[in-house]
Amino acid sequence: PLIGELVAEILELHGYETQRVETGTDALRVVSEWHPQAVVLDLMLPDIDGFEVCRQIRSAGSPLDPGILMLTGM
Repeated sequence: PLIGELVAEILELHGYETQRVETGTDALRVVSEWHPQAVVLDLMLPDIDGFEVCRQIRSAGSPLDPGILMLTGM
């Protein structure tokens, strides 16, 4: 959570709007509702792992397919 807060703060300082969530389920919901240009994703989430979240985002076939950056301590 601390690293997520730090990444969000740095992005916001550079003018980006951010949404931060703690679970893969919440990430999928936010991506489907908010349609971000990019997603910074951890592999180790408490419910759905980051690989599965990435697969589900990609399989949704959104015309606004976000770039995905895997940032993890794994």
